[in-house]
Amino acid sequence: MVADPKEKMGMKAPFRYSVSLLRTYLKPQWLKVSLLAFLLFVSIGLEILGPQLLGQFIDSLQSSMHVIARESADHSRGAGKVPVELACQYS
Repeated sequence: MVADPKEKMGMKAPFRYSVSLLRTYLKPQWLKVSLLAFLLFVSIGLEILGPQLLGQFIDSLQSSMHVIARESADHSRGAGKVPVELACQYS
């Protein structure tokens, strides 16, 4: 059962016809389609930014470990070696 007269003649439906047909069926669902498109773009953006944010977080953690280790070593000479060694392991 073919609804499109162009397909009866053996021609493929052009792209404009397909877009028009899709628009006709999705028009009542415009809010859901808009929400889906928005969430899709947010998801892609987070996939791109996620590793960069995680890298910055890890870098800031490493630099703070070095600062903590240095302060600990300055305050107590003998007992400060353990945090310095621990901080150096994670850098």
